[in-house]
Amino acid sequence: MSDNNQNPNEEDFEDHKSAPSEKDEDEQDVIYLDEDEIELVDNEDNDFQTINESEIGDPNQYDDGQILAQEIIQDDSIIQFNAHKDSVFCVQLVPHEPFNMFISGDCNDKAYVWKIVKEAPESPAENNSTDQEESKTEDSKEPTTDASSHTFQIKTVVVKELEGHTETIEIAKFNHDGKFLVTGGMNNQLRIWNAEQDAFDLKYVITDGPTEDLNFLEWHPKGNVFITGGKDYLIWLYNGGNGTFISCLAGHEAEVFQAKFTTSDGGKHVVSSSADKTIRVWAPLKNECLRIIKNTSTSGISGKFHEADINCFQLHHERPLIVSGDISGKVFYSHLLTGEVGTLLGTHVDSVESIVFCKTLPVCVSAGIDSTINIYDLATNDIRFKINPTGEYGGFTKLQFSQVIPHVLLASSTLGEFLVIDVRDGQTLRNFKGHAAPINDFVEVKNLELVVTGGDDNQCLVFDLSEVYQQQRVALTN
Repeated sequence: MSDNNQNPNEEDFEDHKSAPSEKDEDEQDVIYLDEDEIELVDNEDNDFQTINESEIGDPNQYDDGQILAQEIIQDDSIIQFNAHKDSVFCVQLVPHEPFNMFISGDCNDKAYVWKIVKEAPESPAENNSTDQEESKTEDSKEPTTDASSHTFQIKTVVVKELEGHTETIEIAKFNHDGKFLVTGGMNNQLRIWNAEQDAFDLKYVITDGPTEDLNFLEWHPKGNVFITGGKDYLIWLYNGGNGTFISCLAGHEAEVFQAKFTTSDGGKHVVSSSADKTIRVWAPLKNECLRIIKNTSTSGISGKFHEADINCFQLHHERPLIVSGDISGKVFYSHLLTGEVGTLLGTHVDSVESIVFCKTLPVCVSAGIDSTINIYDLATNDIRFKINPTGEYGGFTKLQFSQVIPHVLLASSTLGEFLVIDVRDGQTLRNFKGHAAPINDFVEVKNLELVVTGGDDNQCLVFDLSEVYQQQRVALTN
């Protein structure tokens, strides 16, 4: 691994990492209970969870008086954060050393700043075993022994609650240098926080902007300007340094699903996609739409483009290339500078939710509501692999290429599984489990080789990817 991938404070965290449990994935932990045992199960603390009828299978295979209890969920995480009382929608890393602090927002109007810490457990002389058992919390791990034979445990602690939101918090984004944080909710209120020295003091509240629900918020890659918008058809520009409104980009004829600053030219333009079935390229300083990319075909394949709402797209990091996906499952590519429409790259059977480019290989990947991940070869514009890493059920909420091993794809699923995939052959390197509901967001901690996820089960889980990455390093040297 190159020098810039070395872990600057890894000694602070290396001791925290414990190897994932090696539970046989084929083992079916199915429990059968007689009717007189049902009351006992109901009194247990969340050991079982209701499952869909489709997951039960053929009811005729069970004897009268028996019920099928949910499989106890395998937990591969090294630590959990359990302060949220409702679905976690966003997770963000505080972008500075020691890379152990995070922001997460939920459906209960709460956003927390929290971190992972280690501490020595209290000695038996200070507390008897009964007291120790009662003092255990869900967000701590059993004591571990380090190389110096000192015991410690890791746990998650709340640093601060970011108060003031009165609706679901779906957005938490840092600016380019980590000095400002914006949080946003379903009531369109944006709150800008001073993140310097981890103060997280409220600086500005924006309430006179978008009039309907927000779908996106993106900071400029180099400056303190951000864009946001959603159901009101507009793209709003703000100065995040002082909380002032700059301008609106108007022209879309329906809901705007996504907008980004361009990366190949340093953020000089804005690209957006909409339910009006168009992609638009803007010059924000001139408040001008430069081009509209849309379907112009009347017959045949010439000019063929999306004929359904375009709910996601991705910009290539070097080339003027846009790859976009719609709610009908179609994936197209187009040219950023000319607006020229390319051919159909691939299809899904349901809405496309995430598209990513690999930075070291000519590869693009798409995934969505269906159970398929498409891996495209951009040299030929063909599908290299079409994989179903979770089987025939479930879909995917987010994709990202690893910052540590560039050919490794990270994917969060609606089944609560977090997958690590090698796009060179389409093989799943590891399937991390622990969530009991869909994963809505995740963030990679490059310097510590961790991933933090947030899900509909009200939890944030921390997974250790160092073993998987080390196996890839060894394979690359052979």
